[in-house]
Amino acid sequence: MTLTETVFWTKIASKFAGVFVVLIVVGYYAYLYVLTITRTPDQVFRADNKCGALPPVEIIAQEGVSYGDAKIQVVALGPSLPNSKVPLISYIYKIDVKGETFQTRDQAFALAEDLNFETPVEHTAGSTVYTWRNPKKSSTLTFNTDTLNFSYIRDAAVLPKIPNLGLPATTFRAPELAANYLRSLGLYSQEFADGEAFAYPVAMVLNQPVLAKSIDVAQLIRVDFQKVQSLLVYDRNILSPTFDASQGINFVGFLDSMEAIGEKDPRWVQYFARRVGRTPETANLQVYMRNQNGNPSESLQQLFYNNWKVEDRPCGSHLITRPSDAISKIAAGEGTIVYAIEKGGDPLQPKTSSPLKEINLYKLELAYYEANKIQEFLQPIYVATGEVVYENGARGDIAIYVPAIDYTNQPNTTDN
Repeated sequence: MTLTETVFWTKIASKFAGVFVVLIVVGYYAYLYVLTITRTPDQVFRADNKCGALPPVEIIAQEGVSYGDAKIQVVALGPSLPNSKVPLISYIYKIDVKGETFQTRDQAFALAEDLNFETPVEHTAGSTVYTWRNPKKSSTLTFNTDTLNFSYIRDAAVLPKIPNLGLPATTFRAPELAANYLRSLGLYSQEFADGEAFAYPVAMVLNQPVLAKSIDVAQLIRVDFQKVQSLLVYDRNILSPTFDASQGINFVGFLDSMEAIGEKDPRWVQYFARRVGRTPETANLQVYMRNQNGNPSESLQQLFYNNWKVEDRPCGSHLITRPSDAISKIAAGEGTIVYAIEKGGDPLQPKTSSPLKEINLYKLELAYYEANKIQEFLQPIYVATGEVVYENGARGDIAIYVPAIDYTNQPNTTDN
């Protein structure tokens, strides 16, 4: 073979090799593309169900309100929360009630000291409830060391008079002032800082808060603090077609990885949900302020701390229903009406005497439900809000809760 022939065949071989390499590369990416379009999200986002079968969440309905023959409009709910904006699974948290320990007992006595209680504690052997009374301030502190929940109450006899010139001029700064009081007592955590707060000017009638028309006729300002909870965290690399998800993914473990690497790393996808109370704009942590002088024992009329502590990590993950499923249930009248009030009514004591004629819902949200009484788990629900029209022609606001767990179809526990 001559030199010319050698060069010729070398060029031919090089071209074939180049084409071969191109075909391999193209074939590889074609394979990845096929994986991408054939692998469905439910093959990646699989719940571990390690919390076991969940008991149905007990949602408390507003007394005296029912759907009746009301026409329910849900057209706007779909665009407000598309299925694509909600993960297929969510974390489930177990309420952390481990019983009294030396630490929880110390917390109770430390809080009593911070609130200037000097009298001996009232306590029955075997009980987890401790009570302090201060006759000089007409105040009482009751602390349950089993749940870490407590109440601080000053008697109605020492309520400020109206107008109360010690209050801020508006409710705008009230959440900040209330947060400062909680910080001074060691009660304000990041969960509250990331959450929402709602402020109301109130007067006390028969020891019940009633919304005042303005600060000028209010005795106190009530601030409700809602916590925020991590709904789901995952590494976006699990969406890669080359990621092997056949053996399941430990989604709870991502919380530990994120803590070690740093939550600002771009790999993390995070979902959060607020912990709503009996209504969307109330909570189990309520601060009633008398004034803004900075001393909690002097400035607070009442303080109810009833936010259930959850364990540091979720007990597992669980499949949640789609927003479209929740909308269908609401349209069928299967949601629980937790709030219905005419315009100008009292949101703290919601009630109505007129039947509902039309329900127009505009916003859907995924949240965690925090009941007034102890529950075994913190579970997700859907919150639908909008406007209601009554038979008497009045209009108002309405809120409907729907569980985000399908309790009729709970799979068996799996090990990931």
